[in-house]
This record gives sequence, C-alpha cells and structure tokens, in this order.
Amino acid sequence: MGGSEVLGRGGLGINLLGLACVIMSLAFTVLTAGSPANNLGTAVGDALIFGVIAAYGYLTSTTSVEVRGDALVLVRLLSVTSLPWPSVLRVSGENGLEITTKGGQTLTHIGYGSSILGALTGNRRSIRVAGRIKQAMPDQLSLGTTGRATRRPRPGLSLLVVAPLALSALAAVIHQ
Repeated sequence: MGGSEVLGRGGLGINLLGLACVIMSLAFTVLTAGSPANNLGTAVGDALIFGVIAAYGYLTSTTSVEVRGDALVLVRLLSVTSLPWPSVLRVSGENGLEITTKGGQTLTHIGYGSSILGALTGNRRSIRVAGRIKQAMPDQLSLGTTGRATRRPRPGLSLLVVAPLALSALAAVIHQ
C-alpha cells in the first residue's frame, strides 16, 4: 500500500456536543453583552469560555486515524502519533479502538473510544476501523523488526491556546 487513507475523523457524538457547547456559549455571550449587570470581568470570562469551547470543538472534529504505506498515524487531541507498522503488535476495536505496540504501550483514540452508546450498539464503529487497520497492515515479516513510535504536538496547537486569550482581550476592549 503506497498511498494513505484517512479511515475516519472525530466521533459524531463528540462533534455534536462540541458544536452545541459552542452555539450555547456564543448565544449566552451575545445575549448578555448589553446587560447592565454584565461587567468587564463577565465579558472577558464569557469570551474566554467561548474560546476554550471553540478550540475544543475544533480539536475534536479534526482528530483522525490515517493508514499510510509505512505507518499508522493517529491525530489525537493534543498530539500526532506515528506508528511504523513493525511497531504495531495488536489492533482491537471491541472496547473502543486500542492499538498495542511491541513495546507494550496501548494507544487509544478519542474518536473511537469506548462509550455507553458504543457498548449498547456493539462498538461497531471501533470494530470497523480496527478491521480496516488490520487489512491495511503489511506482512510483518517483510518489514523487519525496526520501527519506533514517534509523538509530536499537533501543528497549530499554540494558536489554539492563544486564541481564547486573544478573544478575551478583544472582549475587554469592546466592553469599555
């Protein structure tokens, strides 16, 4: 397998929850902005809360699992983990997506985690993705035994940390 395939993005339930929180927070901020009881501290706090919720919504909706010719890539909330195929020992989806490395580390993914709804429906989504990963795994004997997992921060993560602070500063300027 030479190319890459994105198996899925963040979970629908997480995305809907994040979107609902963003909409409610934004509506609350807008509705209370003109209130005489709303002071500068409240405006800044509302903007900061909205910014944090929006950043969380963005992070959860952009998580993914990607199969490449040389590695399995997990884009998670705060990091990107690349697992060369020789380092992958086992993949399971029965209790949420779990990837066990030859080093003994077990990795999970928020978009395919275990949940009550998943348990009630048989974790079909996690099992389906685990099955697709297993199908994509090359023959381990042809790869040799080298390969270590690498983990790095998500690109643009520092911007998402600064954005809520900038939004709260803007709220302070507008409020005065």
